[in-house]
Order: sequence, then C-alpha cells, then structure tokens
Amino acid sequence: MPHIPYSELTVESNALTAGSFTSVYKARWLKKRRDVALLVLRHSNQAVLSDMENEIRMFGTLGKHKHLAELLATCTQAQSEDKCMVMEFAPLGSLGHVLSKPHEDGVDIGNLVKIALVMQVAETMTHLHLYKVLHLNLAIRNTLYFRFDPQNWTMVLVKVTDYGLSLLVHKGSSIDMYNNDVGQESAPNL
Repeated sequence: MPHIPYSELTVESNALTAGSFTSVYKARWLKKRRDVALLVLRHSNQAVLSDMENEIRMFGTLGKHKHLAELLATCTQAQSEDKCMVMEFAPLGSLGHVLSKPHEDGVDIGNLVKIALVMQVAETMTHLHLYKVLHLNLAIRNTLYFRFDPQNWTMVLVKVTDYGLSLLVHKGSSIDMYNNDVGQESAPNL
C-alpha cells in the first residue's frame, strides 16, 4: 500500500461525515487527477491505529472486488500527524442518502433496483465469506453508491466499506458476538 505525501491532496474544509474517532473528507488527489475520500483518524492513538492497521490488512486479504470500496493509499496529516486512508470516492454517498432522495422527490424505487442493490451487497458478503472474513459493521452508512437510478437496475453500483471491526476467522473457531471473542469451536448445547 503506497504511503503518499499529504501535500498531494487538496482537502475540502467541511467533513462529509464524522464519527467518534474518524472524519471523512472529499479531497482531490492532484497527482492522479481524481476525487477521493480521505478518512482521517483523529488524534491517532494505538487503539485507533490498530483499527486502521486491521482495516488495511482486510483490504489486502480481500483483494480487489467490484463491490468493495478500494483503498488507494495512506498518508499522514502534516500538522496534526493524524493517520489517513485515501479511498475511492462515492459521489452519491451512502445507502441512507441514496434512498431518501427519491422518496423526497416522490419517485418510487423499482423492485428490480431494490433487488440489484441487495444482490450486490450479498455478493460482497459472499466474497468476504470465501476469505473467512466477518464484516461485523455492515450498516447503511457503510454501503456506498457510485451509480444509482431508481428505475434502472443496470445503473446500480454499490460498494461496501469500513473493515475496522472485521475479523479473520480461522477454521475451528467460533465467535462470541456478545463479548467480541473468537474461541475454539464447540458442540452446541442441546
């Protein structure tokens, strides 16, 4: 994964979204002449940094897939020294935004469009399953849209992102979802 100088990016001043530890900005990668999403891990500390390292590992494990948002590079913010991930930019935003727009405009979303978007997310989860990865954070905010037409299913392109909480499960392991613990597989109690 290339680590680029932060100076290669022109970053918009307002965040697109912000969470407890991260902010996402639209940026322009000058050298590549393309818009990107810059995920900034604010006040990068070991806990947050380990989440970023885990996410980068997951991208490496999963490889490229048409329905996985692509990690393009990493960088470090010059003044704050916050760690950043440079991702492909989803011009239409997340599922919540994409579904609310037609509703606000009084446009119905066709059944084939709904099926296409669900199938693309399911195909992504199948890809993760093949690599024994559990996403653990699949939510509408982590389902990004690159193309969407409420009446044309062929114009739907969905990509899943945010692997910070993902687990790589080894054969013979089980998962305790309440304690977020991976242990040895045991026979279920009858």
